[in-house]
Amino acid sequence: MSIIKADSFTPVTRQYTTGGATGTETAPSGATSCRIRIVGGGGGGSWRAGSSTSGRGGAGGGYSEKTVTVAGGDAINYTVGSSGTEALSSGTNGSAGGNSSVSGGATGGFVGTSMTANGGGGGIVGGNASGGTASGGTTNTTGGGPSAGDGGAGAGPYGGAGGLGYNSIEFTGPFVGSNYGGGGGGGNDASGGGRAGAGGIVEFYYT
Repeated sequence: MSIIKADSFTPVTRQYTTGGATGTETAPSGATSCRIRIVGGGGGGSWRAGSSTSGRGGAGGGYSEKTVTVAGGDAINYTVGSSGTEALSSGTNGSAGGNSSVSGGATGGFVGTSMTANGGGGGIVGGNASGGTASGGTTNTTGGGPSAGDGGAGAGPYGGAGGLGYNSIEFTGPFVGSNYGGGGGGGNDASGGGRAGAGGIVEFYYT
């Protein structure tokens, strides 16, 4: 009597990290499960106004995670959150990071899947930006808020650290937010502005 062994499937990881990129993800043949992880982009840092109102860091991007049952050929659309840009002149705020998302599943296990990890808020002169929220996953975590001039951390297992605030004491950095979703540091020196946040990520892990 012969024994027929079932075909095995080697896990496949696909990551998309180009800020602002959109596309359609298709499950590989033989896959039965897909874990989706997404992080929004980090907000850019602000630049102080004069000598009395401090520049604050940008906030971290949110995080969402969900596992769905799939079959080869199932497809879903995705968007990767872009990095928030830094303030380019004194007294101005940074911009918010872009939102990462998956949605519009037209076939199989992806149908009805809609997840969003919002980008972190841009740094606010003299104020505090809010971390990006998240929705649609079984796990949804808000990104970290800034700590004075330092940017907030991105949420989740891939969340990067926020950049350090640029000032007359701290010149070594890192000032830019770390991958993925870290907020940029704020600018607190007359000759140095805020720094950019880090972009987000969309990951599909198939088993």
